[in-house]
Amino acid sequence: MLVDLDISDQLIVQIGGGTVAAGRVARFISDGARVLVIAPELDSELAVLVANRRVKWHQRKFEDNDLNGDMVMISVAIDDVQEDARIKELARQKTVLLASANGGGAVRQVAQRQAGDYRIAVDSGGKAPGNSVYLVEQLAAHCRSLVEQDDLRSQRGG
Repeated sequence: MLVDLDISDQLIVQIGGGTVAAGRVARFISDGARVLVIAPELDSELAVLVANRRVKWHQRKFEDNDLNGDMVMISVAIDDVQEDARIKELARQKTVLLASANGGGAVRQVAQRQAGDYRIAVDSGGKAPGNSVYLVEQLAAHCRSLVEQDDLRSQRGG
C-alpha cells in the first residue's frame, strides 16, 4: 500500500553519509523535513548541505540513544549489513518508522517524480528498483505534457 507521509517540519534522522543517503536527504528536504545526518564522513553533496546549514550533522557512528527523540522517521543507508539489522530491530522495539536502503523496515521509499501539482509514484516491492525509476520517469514525463497542455479534462472525458 502506498501512503504519503507528510514530513514537513518533521525531524528525519539519516544514518549514513554516502551517495544513497545524499539522494534520500535531498528528497526529505524537498518535502520540507528537518534532517539530522549521523555519519563519520559525508558525500560531497551532503557536505554542501551541511555547509549551507540545510541539514545538521553529527560526525560519528550511530548510537542506540539516537532513537530517543522527536523524529518521525529514521532512514538507514550504510554498508554494514549487521549494523543495519541491529538498527532495524532497535527501531522496531521503539516503534520508530524506519526505511533501510538494504530492505526491510516499516517504510519503503518508492520511486517518485513531480508533474505539476501531481506526485507520481511507482513501487516494485523492492524487486526491481531500477525499473521503478525508469517507469516513474516515463509516466511523469507523460503527465507533465498533459499538465502543460492543460489537457487533463479532455483526456478523462470532461
